[in-house]
Amino acid sequence: MNKKILYTIFFLLGLGGGLIYTRLSKGVISYRPVHQPVAYSHKIHVHIKRKLACKACHQGVETKYHATLPGLKVCTSCHVEPQGKTEMEKRLIKQYIEPEKPISWKRLFVLPDHVFFSHRLHVVRARIECQTCHGPMDMQRRPPTRPLRVLTMNDCRRCHRKRNVSTDCNTCHH
Repeated sequence: MNKKILYTIFFLLGLGGGLIYTRLSKGVISYRPVHQPVAYSHKIHVHIKRKLACKACHQGVETKYHATLPGLKVCTSCHVEPQGKTEMEKRLIKQYIEPEKPISWKRLFVLPDHVFFSHRLHVVRARIECQTCHGPMDMQRRPPTRPLRVLTMNDCRRCHRKRNVSTDCNTCHH
């Protein structure tokens, strides 16, 4: 068989496989399960006990590209002494707060490297609520192992169009 025809067949098979994969995965990257070192309850902190806003713990949300994960100082601002009687809180104080050991939170939401996303622009300038992109995180009693909502480029484009924001590729991709 002619090499040119063989290369064309391999190219078309590869292209077809890529298109099928993209269609089936809806263009999203796969998320591996994430297990957090502390069984943090967003619901207790946001709705039941403290009525905290997201930015109370994710302090970079209004000033940085990344929302930032809470450092130990954020937790110790309330938890130098136990606030309740749960085993989870006792473990938090014994394992992290008393020895002043940083909590190694794991990122749950990960965007592809070629995507530029600024929390500051979306939260401060556009005034988009965290739940719009992250789902009902505030109602979670335990840390989810996967994102509650997986966004696709079409979700972002739809939101940009709705708000009359540029959908030019260079706005979000580099």
